[in-house]
Amino acid sequence: MVGSAEYLKALSGYKQKNAVAKWCKKYGIRFFRNAEGWPVTTAAALDRALLPGVESGPDWSPYAQPDWSACDGRQKIARKKRPPPPSP
Repeated sequence: MVGSAEYLKALSGYKQKNAVAKWCKKYGIRFFRNAEGWPVTTAAALDRALLPGVESGPDWSPYAQPDWSACDGRQKIARKKRPPPPSP
């Protein structure tokens, strides 16, 4: 089955769980670990990572950066005033 632990072992050439996981990370293959700790993935994740011209990771171009203007510290936070203490 494509994406199984045995398939990834054969594809990577490694026989250890962590070595196969490291190989997957190196080539951008998104995976999760099964109950035995082996990396497993889907056929779509393999296609995205190994086929040329198909992007699998996030877009880190300068146009896709988040807007951090809300965190620059220039804006003041509106604070609620405490009510006056009750008079005795």
